[in-house]
Amino acid sequence: MSRSTFALNFKLAVGASPIEYLTRWRMLLAGDKLAHSRDPISTIALSLA
Repeated sequence: MSRSTFALNFKLAVGASPIEYLTRWRMLLAGDKLAHSRDPISTIALSLA
């Protein structure tokens, strides 16, 4: 399957492009780690890159 076909099918199924979905997911993980961890922001940022 081509990348463009995958991206189209993904957006139809999920409602967001793959990069939008991944960005949202990483931000949710980062927010959770910031709220529930004593790790510094730099460590959290590197762990989610």
